[in-house]
Amino acid sequence: MSYTPGPWKVSEIVEPMVYPEDGKTPICLISGMFHAETKRANARLIAAAPELLEALVKLIGLTKNTDDLRLIARVLGGTSESAEKYIQYADEVDIAIEQARAIIAKIR
Repeated sequence: MSYTPGPWKVSEIVEPMVYPEDGKTPICLISGMFHAETKRANARLIAAAPELLEALVKLIGLTKNTDDLRLIARVLGGTSESAEKYIQYADEVDIAIEQARAIIAKIR
């Protein structure tokens, strides 16, 4: 499955709409009983989706693994406060990477 390539933009005629860059056919119309500013904010979030996906994919590529952080922790002594911070950071990065992969899997 593929989606309409980005970038996408927001246009507002009557209700906020999200369009592909060529502006031909709307991707979605934001309607409902929301306040006008909430509709515009939702449209901006949806319009940013292709760029958000691209950024997540790039970040995952840049943080291939956190083994280097754990190696630094071992070099620092394994149990020092600095080493523990590196290990904690590596664990948090691993969790964020898994969350990003799960989001990308939902999209693709």
